[in-house]
Amino acid sequence: MLYRMLATMAHRRPDAIAVRTANGEAVTYQELLAHVDRMAEGLAARQVGRGDVVACRGLRNSTGYVAFILAVAKTGAVYVPLIREFDREGLDEAIRRTRPMFVVTEDEHHLVSPTVDSVALKELESAGPPPVSSPAERDAVDGPFRILWSSGSTGFPKMISWRQDKLLQERKRWVRHIGLTDTDVVFCGHTLDVAHATDLHLFAALLAGAPLVLGEPESEPERLLGELEGTGATMMSALPRHYAQLADAADTQKDAERPTLSALRLPLCGGTYVGSNLVARCRRSLGIVLCEIYGSTEFGLAAVDLPSAPAVSRHLPLVTGVEARLEPIAGAGRDEAGELVLSSPWTSEGYLHSEVAHLRTFRDGEYWTGDVAQRDDSGRYRILGRVSESLPATHGLLFTPGLDEDLVAHCPVAEAVSVVADLDDPDVRVHVVVRPAPGRAAEEVRAEVRARLVGHHGLTGDVVVTDTIPRTAVGKPNKALIRSRAGADQ
Repeated sequence: MLYRMLATMAHRRPDAIAVRTANGEAVTYQELLAHVDRMAEGLAARQVGRGDVVACRGLRNSTGYVAFILAVAKTGAVYVPLIREFDREGLDEAIRRTRPMFVVTEDEHHLVSPTVDSVALKELESAGPPPVSSPAERDAVDGPFRILWSSGSTGFPKMISWRQDKLLQERKRWVRHIGLTDTDVVFCGHTLDVAHATDLHLFAALLAGAPLVLGEPESEPERLLGELEGTGATMMSALPRHYAQLADAADTQKDAERPTLSALRLPLCGGTYVGSNLVARCRRSLGIVLCEIYGSTEFGLAAVDLPSAPAVSRHLPLVTGVEARLEPIAGAGRDEAGELVLSSPWTSEGYLHSEVAHLRTFRDGEYWTGDVAQRDDSGRYRILGRVSESLPATHGLLFTPGLDEDLVAHCPVAEAVSVVADLDDPDVRVHVVVRPAPGRAAEEVRAEVRARLVGHHGLTGDVVVTDTIPRTAVGKPNKALIRSRAGADQ
């Protein structure tokens, strides 16, 4: 499946650059194929075969990491990244649930857990030429190819299983829909252990025959701006926060020195709510028109507003082949909003070992997103927030993403993240964490946010002013941590 995709591209474009890294390392499609073959040989030498689980932890973005993912696919094994958010207890639990044969790490001195062996990435391949006869690709279409992790907002992260055949078809559909070709340059600023990096960047680039540029995830925004311009990137996908940081960096530079991102024709933005304030700011500061995307690790990509078909009033058109409907929810009229329910033949197998959550989310061939949306007359959808994030405000149901955007627009805050409080506490409806605007005092910010909550929205809530908002490994606000801290403070 994925290996044959690479082999086909290596036959068509053997000398074209497949992957380039921030430190200048680059491989062609033919070289990447040989690298994958050596990795697959190394896995086979360690008795890895169809259905066996191989985990990894803490790998840096490199051509070797790309080759490792594809080598696991070639052997028919199961790829499991142990995400950076796992602490010691979380790592032990993830290893207990997935039972990997070993964990691949950056070097031989990195012991992830005393319960499982660690193998350095470089040990999976020899330094010599590719083998004359390498293991044939297993057609493991009836079992999982990878296990990814949910956000963990309701407990320990759930395991999300994907088959190779469905992942490949879903990615092909996406590449066709956005019009990605071998003339594009795909820039990835995320670590490869998250789906945002592999699905929106790695697999999409390889399918299109486009070069994939692996940026350094910890790069300062100023450096990232230069890399985007210097590489001629035409497509990237990032969270709203990342684009806001790029806009901040651009605003600090003189006009004559400001990098131009005119080549970036597909600046995809998603993962969390994309506010109209950010869209306007990116147009002004970066000269780009954000393309909002909507999807999930469980489902894949469902909607996108491309430059050729821009969103109307923040309503997104569906990806070709995806179907959707709205399920009515309490507190909203049937024609106003509902829970977004999606369907597609190319999606994940759902949650492993989480039967209750699986049955609630995956029902009769449909995926119940847990998100509330509105539908316009043309069949486009506007995402409002989570079903669990609705607030009984003065002017009707208000969802926390809309509240966050409102607070940024009307209060002296640079960023706001709100979470719904426990429903059994009538005196506290919402917990709000804000990062103050430059030069504004914490007490002043707290007072204005509280006044906006009560005076305009009719909401009572706790307001915490901080310089650092907790984040997940991919960069989203860590609402589970914010909620737990708020509860601990009560």
